[in-house]
Amino acid sequence: MPILDQTNGAEFAQAQKACAARYIFCDRDILLVGGTLPDKDFYDAFVAAQKGGANLACQIVELPQNYLAAKISRKPEIFQVKNGAAFVPLRDFCYQNPEQAKMALRAKGVLFWRDTYRHCPKCGALFQNDKAETALVCPSCSFKLYPRIEPCVIVLISRGDEVLLVKNKRATRDFYSCVAGFMELGESAVEAVRREVKEEVGLEIKNIKPVGSQSWPFPDQLMLAFTADWQSGDLVLQEEEIAEARWFKRDALPPLDMIRGSVAWNLINGKF
Repeated sequence: MPILDQTNGAEFAQAQKACAARYIFCDRDILLVGGTLPDKDFYDAFVAAQKGGANLACQIVELPQNYLAAKISRKPEIFQVKNGAAFVPLRDFCYQNPEQAKMALRAKGVLFWRDTYRHCPKCGALFQNDKAETALVCPSCSFKLYPRIEPCVIVLISRGDEVLLVKNKRATRDFYSCVAGFMELGESAVEAVRREVKEEVGLEIKNIKPVGSQSWPFPDQLMLAFTADWQSGDLVLQEEEIAEARWFKRDALPPLDMIRGSVAWNLINGKF
């Protein structure tokens, strides 16, 4: 499943004509026109305008997935009010359009990966697109890099009719969620859950059960969702990570200022 970018000239232009879907991203938002993905004419005009303003960071087409995607660094005001175009949160788009979510999330992730990893980490040469699969290959030392996926665990902990919710200090918004963290080398997902809970809130847990997973390209995570039961211990917060942790009755949860359909929302609302 190779990818092409705009530097491929005629080959890129030919592949662009066959694209079945087109995506334009800015940070965590996606551009919709009249509530749907942009058509070829709008996409082409938008990209041409961004090139003129040196605002287009990366544009790729992936085959045989048959989509085209572009990433811009800032939102041009003219397109906020013209032709019914507006940027909306990608997570909202995916929740409202589940049949298109998988491809949109893949496009977002591939763009971030392609734009981030430009030079070979072994010798420093400029990467090229692999001709046979979605990968970057070094023309100097032949090192090959595939799209990165960072596994993370997230867990909803129960204690009788209560659940534990936390506020993370690093979150960009002030809201309650579940204990979560990245897996470390050499540990299983269950071991990561147990470690993260102990580190962040000081609790011992039991009955750790996997319940689902979700791709989360913000920027490149695979969220592995679990439920668990409190076993022992009082709340002792890891202050550099956790701002607040509280037990809530299941019928008296706080306002959940999170995207419907996100992995945390699904956990808390029993949707897995």
